[in-house]
Amino acid sequence: MKLGQILWWLLVEGEGASIHWKWEQYIVRTIRKGVVYATWKNSSTWGKRSKKHGDFGWLIPTNPSFTDVINEHSCQQTTKLKTINHELKFLKGEREWYSPEETEILIRKLNAMKKRLKK
Repeated sequence: MKLGQILWWLLVEGEGASIHWKWEQYIVRTIRKGVVYATWKNSSTWGKRSKKHGDFGWLIPTNPSFTDVINEHSCQQTTKLKTINHELKFLKGEREWYSPEETEILIRKLNAMKKRLKK
C-alpha cells in the first residue's frame, strides 16, 4: 500500500429480490509503523475547500469515525473486480445472516457485475 491509493468497498443493502449495491471509496491517508489508515471519501470528508476555482480536497478536520485501519483481511480492495471476488469468496463460505435463497441471488448478481466489469 502507498499513500493516496484508492480502495473500494461494496456495500450490500436490502432483502430478497430488492437488493441494492453501493460502492464506497476509501483513500489511504497515513501509514504509521506498518499500520495503514484509510479515510472514506464522501461529502463530509472531501469537498470544496475555499472559494478558489478547482480547490477541492480533504476537509480538515475529518471525523475519526470515517477512518478505518486496513489489514489483509479487510473488505476494502484495490480494484472493483477484486472487491467482487472477495465478496464471492465470502458468500461461498458460511454467511449466517443471509438465507440460502438470498445467497444464490447475491452470487448471481455479483457474477453478472463481474462479467460487466471485465468487458
